Amino acid sequence: MKPEGYDRLMKIAVLGASGGCGKQLVELAAKRGHVVTAVARPTSKLEVPPGVKVDRGDLTSAEFLRAW
Repeated sequence: MKPEGYDRLMKIAVLGASGGCGKQLVELAAKRGHVVTAVARPTSKLEVPPGVKVDRGDLTSAEFLRAW
């Protein structure tokens, strides 16, 4: 279901989802109905809204980025 005032939904990946700005972006995008993937380091504490996919990994790792 699309929120009023939005023409289309997007697939959004938020890098640094456990940080201050990233956390807010995840919450806002999920609230608006977008398909959200929250990406954070394996050691980060991360709480996400229902329906948000969590992917943990090291963004400096070429292996992680290729698999992603």
